[in-house]
Amino acid sequence: MTATEEGATEEGATATAKAKTRRAFALGFADARDLERFARDVLGDDDVVADANAAAAPTVKGPTNAFDSKISPVSAAEYFRYYAQIPQQQNMLEDAVRTGTYFTAVVERARSHFAGKIVMDVGAGSGALSFFAAAAGARRVYAIEASDMAKHCAKIVENNAHLRDVIVVIQSRVEDVADGEIAEPVDCFVSEPMGTALFNERMIESYLIARDRFGRRNPKNHPKTLNVTMFPNEGRLHVAPFRDDALHAEVANKARFWTHADFYGVDVTPLMDDAIRAYYRQCVVDAFDPGILLADATSFAWDFTTIAPESLEVIRLPTRFEIIGGARDDDDDDADADDANAASPHVVVHGIACWFDVRFGGDRGDRARYLSTAPGLPTTHWFQMRFVFEKPLVARAGDVVVGELVMRGGDNQSYVVTGEMRVETTGRGSGASHRNAQTTRVTGEWDLKDPYYRQCVHPQPGYTSKQNEKWYGSSSAVDAN
Repeated sequence: MTATEEGATEEGATATAKAKTRRAFALGFADARDLERFARDVLGDDDVVADANAAAAPTVKGPTNAFDSKISPVSAAEYFRYYAQIPQQQNMLEDAVRTGTYFTAVVERARSHFAGKIVMDVGAGSGALSFFAAAAGARRVYAIEASDMAKHCAKIVENNAHLRDVIVVIQSRVEDVADGEIAEPVDCFVSEPMGTALFNERMIESYLIARDRFGRRNPKNHPKTLNVTMFPNEGRLHVAPFRDDALHAEVANKARFWTHADFYGVDVTPLMDDAIRAYYRQCVVDAFDPGILLADATSFAWDFTTIAPESLEVIRLPTRFEIIGGARDDDDDDADADDANAASPHVVVHGIACWFDVRFGGDRGDRARYLSTAPGLPTTHWFQMRFVFEKPLVARAGDVVVGELVMRGGDNQSYVVTGEMRVETTGRGSGASHRNAQTTRVTGEWDLKDPYYRQCVHPQPGYTSKQNEKWYGSSSAVDAN
């Protein structure tokens, strides 16, 4: 239809008048498909449908840093949501072993490592380690926290006069912090990056990335080397075989539900084998009596001042244990813990236990201090971890169990652990002709992201503080807090 000039003028005037009183409203759509249905059914507009399809098309975007290249954004969002919760921060702060050891380690080295120094707290959370560093005399503390807990940390800082002129709170992942946000090279890095089995949550890698990005360099003749202090400066993981008849039976019984051939008229037994594998794939988090251990631990150490972040993507733990005897039976209440590993004809190995510790100092002639999660020491919120074999090994005292655990990092900020163990029979008590004649082999896989928090179900054993010499070689190496 063609409009006359006069009509066009009248319509234009009307449109101008309407524009002065125009109102708008917004429509919200659940997703692109919802928008497409509205456009087609209500508006009958194919152009809007095309725009909706274009909006729904995925945008290919490459990783922007080391964190994005290895971690799923879904996992990261959930991780930072979890640690933004005040109850979770309180749980860690109230772990007296954890918080007390950090406080003591920092205060002990106030003059030598912190006074007048530039400090970075990686993953600051509510800010406890930043507060300790400020109290130890740090000139500046950069508290890096990616979650919304950074806002709570800033609130505490602002409310404490002795902190507000020292601590700078930056809400960001350390991988995203711009170079210009850190005004000077960092002398000391503090962090509590440990997860269960030491490396779970993969935060230690961020701790090391912070070191490489912001650490103070040595003089011009050694520009590629760092002159920094790390708190902690070393991590150790300890693994040992164990016997626990009750735990093994408990895990097996979890799958009994799937033996129902008539569950409200449905046969669920086809899932029995899958259920058994699923339950044995869970890592068990609880505290246990060290009397269940069947051999001295094999230990592995990582120097946080030198190791590369990339080296923690796949972690290999070759093991060799000499079985020293059978663990105490669960119903032997009168047995003394120190005699729990008395020799027995057959030794059942139900799995591999692990725990960790981290070291503060000890590299500049000062006395080392350890934060330990070892069985027999005061418990921490990490507890210990156990990998249960679906089919136990059977050995004899004196036999050697050899194998390897391999931890492979995933994009869910965790690890899947695969293991192979075999018993090399020495023939002790069976005659020399049988020596090394038999080998029993088991394999397993465990998901650190799918733990069985057994400490929430069963009462935990009592603790002593007398295991220091056994695990550290010196009764003064670990102080109870």
